[in-house]
Amino acid sequence: GRHIRNVITHIRSYISPKQSWTTLTVDARIGLSQGAIEDLQRSGIGPHDIAARILTGAEVAATSAGGSTHTPDGYVIPYFDFRGAIAPYYRIKILDPLGGPKYRALTGYPNHIYFPPGLGKVLKSSQANYIIITEGEKKAVCAVKCGFPCVALAGVDSWRNRQITLPKDTKLKAVKVGAGSVMQATIPSGDSNALVMQDSGIVAVGFHDLLDYMVGNNMEAIIIFDSDKGGVKSQVQRAAAQLGYELRYRGLPIINIRQLILPTVKSSKMGLDDYLVTQGVKSFAGILRSCRKKRIAFPRHPNPKTFIAGRLQKARLSRKETQDVSLSILMELETRGRRLRNTSTHDMFFFNDKTHMLMDVALGNPRIMLHDTAFGTYLYQEFNLAAIDQRVVGWLAAQFHGEPGVKEAVTHRVLALPASMPGC
Repeated sequence: GRHIRNVITHIRSYISPKQSWTTLTVDARIGLSQGAIEDLQRSGIGPHDIAARILTGAEVAATSAGGSTHTPDGYVIPYFDFRGAIAPYYRIKILDPLGGPKYRALTGYPNHIYFPPGLGKVLKSSQANYIIITEGEKKAVCAVKCGFPCVALAGVDSWRNRQITLPKDTKLKAVKVGAGSVMQATIPSGDSNALVMQDSGIVAVGFHDLLDYMVGNNMEAIIIFDSDKGGVKSQVQRAAAQLGYELRYRGLPIINIRQLILPTVKSSKMGLDDYLVTQGVKSFAGILRSCRKKRIAFPRHPNPKTFIAGRLQKARLSRKETQDVSLSILMELETRGRRLRNTSTHDMFFFNDKTHMLMDVALGNPRIMLHDTAFGTYLYQEFNLAAIDQRVVGWLAAQFHGEPGVKEAVTHRVLALPASMPGC
């Protein structure tokens, strides 16, 4: 009787939308198989750390598009909102997927940001001015358990959604855009539909809460995705860069957006939980500290030239797409050199660390043609950017001047005698 009462109590705590994570007890592990417990332990956590609960046929059916009558071994990962209250969403981990996906989410529901139990407590006790963003709930829970504030995405691209909520009487119409076509939605008169009008329908549930908190408290976002022996896979690095662009677009300055690439040590793959379990908290704290001390650690696009060329091929770029293109160029410039401002004249320069060339930057100056300058030639050769790309050049000018990280300097013209020409 006591065992049944504990189960009922746990179920009630799970379905209550006002229930806080702090009241979930070790009863959350009731019914978990030994395999499920061991799976969690490999990530350095226990069932109570993640509030895992037993997987039943109801959850399997709710997360399978075609339904299922088989209940495999696994467990349910409940989700919480930023305040720590239970969210009406969960994912399941299947230990014997039989060729299917190991992780499954509620069918028909948008993506959610995962806020681990205990996140609020760690943020308060550690007084950290950063939040780690990783992929996978277990990794975030492990980090929080070790004292590092962390949230998780279900997948490296899952900070956004591919579903948009529209009013019931919305009219859809196919319209041509360039060589292709798109669906145009006309919402009913008098319905502002803030979800669509504010462009918030494309991001995961909880993303705005996370960004509002970070922007309001001037915090850093530390992106940590899985590493392989060769570094981060190109598709994963591409996702990290896209997340960086989105964070900047929504208010975080570029110096507050950083990527930490985990060293793989002897393993062929290294996730955040793997590193914490195998290398320890002290080692991770050290590489995190080093990342935060870097002048710039914005996630670089793995192939910026192709990314930029692909965007510029579009007949019309949105404001955000234009900013993404210019930001990708700026981040490449930041990693290759430095932005300088003359303290006397306020003229802008770019210093190339590799060639040691100092170039005047006259972006946006109508009296100076871009292709007539050394910097303009550099932009064309490296990024296929030309004066005809006026909107991108305009945004690049604003970001080059306005983004934090410009170093004040005094420039001089120097006549030097080359060592190779002593008699000249």
